[in-house]
Amino acid sequence: MKIRTFFAAAFSTLLLAGPAQSICLDMEGPAAGTALPVGFTHWFPTFAIHVVQFQDGLGNWAGMGHDVNVLTSNEAMGTSTQEALVDNCALLFEFGQPAEAMRFRYADRGGSTNFAVNGDFRNIADISTLDGLIVGGHLVTVTFTSGLGYERGIVTIHPGDPIKSVRVGGQEFFVDDVCFRH
Repeated sequence: MKIRTFFAAAFSTLLLAGPAQSICLDMEGPAAGTALPVGFTHWFPTFAIHVVQFQDGLGNWAGMGHDVNVLTSNEAMGTSTQEALVDNCALLFEFGQPAEAMRFRYADRGGSTNFAVNGDFRNIADISTLDGLIVGGHLVTVTFTSGLGYERGIVTIHPGDPIKSVRVGGQEFFVDDVCFRH
């Protein structure tokens, strides 16, 4: 059974009923052109999404003037659907009911990337360098393809310790189809 709910201010979710409750967020709910500034929070029953500051490769924190922008696809992900451009900021997923595992699609067009699981923060050039590493008590795998100045693929955070938070963002960084299960 599938239940789809639309949140006008932020994201749409897809809840898949089954032994483990799975929730997927896509960027199809908000209108193309929607901008969510640093400081924006959207609360769901078991988790929240915050737009937070980003740390560049030199260790400087980007200011408040940055947004997550929902775009009609520019094909960064290789699809024709909407996606979120997380530009010089990050998305922080906080779980009131801890998640067991998580995955998301991404495209990285350059610059630094911020990634953290349960506060274990990494500031890296490319998210693909996390493939096979333990971050915040979880094995992270990254399947990706590289092209002319970009990479895109899927990040999976495998079961381990309870997931209380995940942070991801970057410069010219795109996110879509975020799925996790409780």
